[in-house]
Amino acid sequence: MRLPLLIAGVAALLGAAPAPDDERSPRAQAKLDKALAGRVAGATVDCVDVARLSGPSIIDSRTILYRDMSRRVWRNDLPEQCGILRPERIVVLQLQGSQLCRGDAIDILDRGLNVPMGSCRLGGFTPYEKGQ
Repeated sequence: MRLPLLIAGVAALLGAAPAPDDERSPRAQAKLDKALAGRVAGATVDCVDVARLSGPSIIDSRTILYRDMSRRVWRNDLPEQCGILRPERIVVLQLQGSQLCRGDAIDILDRGLNVPMGSCRLGGFTPYEKGQ
């Protein structure tokens, strides 16, 4: 008799649990929506040519946007939450060549102090083009 009550209690607690940390805040979602408005996602690729990129624009602890010379926007969703990645921080690339690739590390610096905060790994790059 106690086991069903225990299971029901755990299920109720899980249902009332707060949203996972990786959910986007309304402010970050609005920033992402604005940056990608009128654009259509293409196929995700593993690497992009760094010489063509400007940015980055940090959306939140999991998403970074880059722009390239052709006005394409590249969205990078990190494979894991990176709590030190915030819009007020600076991203420093650790390049192994002329491309930025899935799995590459990025260093995160505190903007005010230029103090290294740690590093995170990049995910795949999804291009967003202006819709026709």
